[in-house]
Amino acid sequence: MTEQQADKIFQIVEDDIYDLVKTEIGFKHLALKKENDNFYYLEFSYNKEKLNETEAKNLKDKINSYFLTVNTVDTLLIKNIELFTTEQRELIEIDESFKSIPKRELESFLKIDAENIVASEAYEFYSNHKKDKQKNDAKVILKAGDTINNDGESGTLGAIIKLDKISDYFIVSNHHVIAHSGKCTGSVIKDSLQNGIATLYWGIFNKTHDIALAKVCNSKNIIVESGTPIHNFGKIIKPSLDMKDCASWTNSREKSGGMVYSSRAIVRIKSNLFKDQILLKDLYLKNGNSGSIIVSKNGSDTPNVIGICVGGNLSSKIDIANKLSNLFHREITPSNTNNCLQIHSVNFKSFH
Repeated sequence: MTEQQADKIFQIVEDDIYDLVKTEIGFKHLALKKENDNFYYLEFSYNKEKLNETEAKNLKDKINSYFLTVNTVDTLLIKNIELFTTEQRELIEIDESFKSIPKRELESFLKIDAENIVASEAYEFYSNHKKDKQKNDAKVILKAGDTINNDGESGTLGAIIKLDKISDYFIVSNHHVIAHSGKCTGSVIKDSLQNGIATLYWGIFNKTHDIALAKVCNSKNIIVESGTPIHNFGKIIKPSLDMKDCASWTNSREKSGGMVYSSRAIVRIKSNLFKDQILLKDLYLKNGNSGSIIVSKNGSDTPNVIGICVGGNLSSKIDIANKLSNLFHREITPSNTNNCLQIHSVNFKSFH
């Protein structure tokens, strides 16, 4: 059996399994895995605090029954693993930001010993100082990996793109980062210094995607940096279980050494259940990294884009990403619904 054949078998029953497990709060994930070139299987994960062994076995048997209906000589075995929990990475905690500030800078700004500063006070002072400095500099440089927010929800600017037939630049991030709580077209996206950098243009949050676009403000003070690591990307491709050199850009730094753990998974993130997701291992993404673009390098100078991070768990070292190959491939088809612009698919022209 090839990965393509295994993926097709899973895809045939994916919607039925999704409907089966969507009310099972103890279900964590069902993921396509590879043991060797000829053997593929499904990894079944559940929360032992919410499902006992008997309940988990019954759910697993129900899942397995769907595969028995697939008209093929091949089948996919289902294996259990220990539980892991997942979360959407929405906020950057003040304490984390405080720890990232060089103590010498704090000492020079506050004129006191940085060891004795209350974290929240120091961070507020530092942030205000940086904002004032940015206003004086009067230039905002946008690049992949920047921290962005919409009324306090913080995440990552995944990439700056151009769309076919539209001259403007757009930023890509998660829906839960820049289009949360019913935010509509035109709401302002800000950088970490609270500069207005873009306006919400489109978003989608459904069974497969948590993603949004914002149009970069037309201002001479906003500069789109063209020398970021994924400026010369190859193309948007489907993930594969053979991808061993995955990377992302967060806080303007590269995180590499990751691998595709599963190329198709049904997975729960908090109360949300997603299907057809990518699971990644060893990227060590953190809170605030939601929205970062995931690429497969595989020794190439032009890494291929495979997904956008939506959540994960630090203890298990597993991160979750939406696929982009099944979204960004056709012309824009907008329609207005409740004053929000909905675009069912987008065709990328370029990454920056």
